[in-house]
Amino acid sequence: MSQIQKSSAYPWALTGVFAAIHFIITIIPFSISVGIEGVISFGLISAPIIGFLLGPLYGTLAVIIGTTLGMFANPAIGTILGPFTPLAPASAALVAGAIRMGRPQISFLIYLSGTVLFVIGPIFLQAGIFLWLHIIALIISMIFIIPQVGRLLYEGVTPTTESNFTFRILPFLIMAFIAVMTDQLIGSVIGVYYFIYIQLVPAEVIAPFYVSVAFLYPIERIIATFIVAPICILVSKAIKNENLILPTIPYVDRISELGQEESNL
Repeated sequence: MSQIQKSSAYPWALTGVFAAIHFIITIIPFSISVGIEGVISFGLISAPIIGFLLGPLYGTLAVIIGTTLGMFANPAIGTILGPFTPLAPASAALVAGAIRMGRPQISFLIYLSGTVLFVIGPIFLQAGIFLWLHIIALIISMIFIIPQVGRLLYEGVTPTTESNFTFRILPFLIMAFIAVMTDQLIGSVIGVYYFIYIQLVPAEVIAPFYVSVAFLYPIERIIATFIVAPICILVSKAIKNENLILPTIPYVDRISELGQEESNL
């Protein structure tokens, strides 16, 4: 490990660098069309990758900063969700980072909270079908809070893990899927409350839109999953080969070390 990587400024420097990268990616006017309403932006792809690289704290901050700056540079970015726009990609970064650090409980709680907010929201009775794939994602995230299963996921996405390429494909696909689905869920929930309670758009107008994309957004999210996962696998391999150290959460590693020392006494 180099002296730079040991420095306390190292993760903050990476946060600034990746915030700038995400900013540039966010304002690039390019998307992959998957239907009349469905698009995949570069921001959707970069957020979970940044979360994977920088962890749940620094990765989330980088995405929030980058997205916010992108909204100032291109106001059209915040047209749909207004000032709440950064929360959706930030949630993807948070989930990917949490999974990479072996804390799938965080991703499950975020997903459960988003699902509950949609269920108790004003359009659930009319647009409950919208949640069908999210229910599947919620079940998957719940399975991985089982310690033995969660450990397999953690080992699969850990860059320093000595394992073959085939073993790592599924864990990375799961991480990417949960992350991009969290982005979609949080953005959708924010959209419901923002449009109905802030923009005062009638629920009768919003609900049909959610029904209309219920079988469209899965296409974009699956495509996004198969873009994010291979990139993370390749980056993970490069990190291991170059012996680089990824940021974690301040003090968490030290607390874990102290706990391990106490258990050995």
